[in-house]
Amino acid sequence: MKALILAAGMGKRLAKYTHLLPKGMLRFRDKPLLEWQIELYRSQGINDISIVTGYMQEKIQFSGIRYYHNKDYAITNMIESLMCLGDDLLEDDLLISYSDILFTQEILNQVIATNADIVVSADTKWRRYWQMRYGTTETDLESLTVDTSNHILEIGAAVEHSQGLNHRYIGFNKFSKQALQAGYKLYQEKKTSLQSWQPSGKTFYQGYFTDFIHELIQQGLSAKITATQGGWLEFDTEEDYEKTCELDKNNALIDYIAL
Repeated sequence: MKALILAAGMGKRLAKYTHLLPKGMLRFRDKPLLEWQIELYRSQGINDISIVTGYMQEKIQFSGIRYYHNKDYAITNMIESLMCLGDDLLEDDLLISYSDILFTQEILNQVIATNADIVVSADTKWRRYWQMRYGTTETDLESLTVDTSNHILEIGAAVEHSQGLNHRYIGFNKFSKQALQAGYKLYQEKKTSLQSWQPSGKTFYQGYFTDFIHELIQQGLSAKITATQGGWLEFDTEEDYEKTCELDKNNALIDYIAL
């Protein structure tokens, strides 16, 4: 099993900090976010780690890491970054994480241990985190619907309110080798006519990663969640970053995440 961190984006909503470095190099407890992830993967014996760079690629330099570069990072999204691996994408099962998140060893091990074509980590106590981050649960919402066996029925559709949203996608997934092969084929087929992605309706080059998962589910691949109750952080905006660092300084994250 290998690991991939998607770190090509510019992080425009973190512009106060990302005008100097990529968002994956923002420091939390005096350590870059990417370094947290690399150390976590290695602590669990996952040493084949790759990073897709883009914006300020020269700022991301860790030893023992394989690098790929999305030269079109300014006009594309994470699906395109994933495809920068080319044939290397199809070699083995792959853990895929966003560069602007942190998550615990427990979450990592849950995802590794779960069997499905696609495994998605999802927070069932996300409302607590949203109240801590935003003071409301009614912002930055998307669907994630599962059946009684935790198989995903639908993911990534925009929703207007949080009623009935019991799971939150966190940006950490596992794809089997077979799922990667199916995903590569799907990408190539859509590229021939630059088809937009569903359910977001985004253009071919701007599709969300949840669109990618959703369309593979529609093709019949099995996708399951692993449920977590907290245990992760996301640094999406300047306010996000500043507030989380302040909460951590005041020991207000102790009951939420143990890193």
